[in-house]
Amino acid sequence: MIDTNTILINLGKLIYHLRKNENLTQAELADLINVSRLTISKIEKGKSVNLETVLSILKYFNLLDEFNTLINENIENINLSNFSLYA
Repeated sequence: MIDTNTILINLGKLIYHLRKNENLTQAELADLINVSRLTISKIEKGKSVNLETVLSILKYFNLLDEFNTLINENIENINLSNFSLYA
């Protein structure tokens, strides 16, 4: 089972590589999606993730559809009995 920290670190690495591949600085990416450079820095370090910001980044890199497909294809494999809506 992958823990939350590992997910955050891997997500940060992905965003770092996407940004570098486009030759963008943290400040440039931040300006493009209307967040601070510090926000991008924190995400890339696996320190902080706001879902809305991550979705904005994925949308910028044209990966939102792939993300949505990944979630939809794997939702069947998630044991929802482990989650409580009223915890």
